[in-house]
Amino acid sequence: MVLPPDFMLITRALYQFDGMCKALDPEYELVEALQPYVGDLLRERLLTSEKPVDNLRSVAAEFARMATRLPGHLEKTLYKLEKGELATRVKIEGLQDYKEHQMRVVFILGFTLLAGFTLVGSAIGYGLGGAGFIRDYTFLGLLAFLAWGLVFVYASGLFRRSKF
Repeated sequence: MVLPPDFMLITRALYQFDGMCKALDPEYELVEALQPYVGDLLRERLLTSEKPVDNLRSVAAEFARMATRLPGHLEKTLYKLEKGELATRVKIEGLQDYKEHQMRVVFILGFTLLAGFTLVGSAIGYGLGGAGFIRDYTFLGLLAFLAWGLVFVYASGLFRRSKF
């Protein structure tokens, strides 16, 4: 069974909402609260269309198909449960690209902070009378700054193709 990627996010949001509501009111039941709305939605979609009889017939056929397959599915599930082979596999696609994008943003932000701290530190050192120190070690500071810059640019993947 393949579920849309947003399904997991919606499910997680519902679980968090349910937990928050139960923390506020331990007697709260999400299914009972949603039942009238789900009933109205089903009535609206099934009975108010142009062909309600055809809609009901297709729903009945789907339920009949599900009911005939249910014993076999239950038997397979119980067999796997007895053997200890029952497992759930969740595959959320697209997160690797998002992770790479976030890492690039982190490295670019880190490099920007490094450049800003270097500039502010140099200004403070110069303002406190350290012109001789800054003049003597300018080349070394620039070399270290460029080295860090190259490390950040390389690690951030700035020159790689982005999918965003």
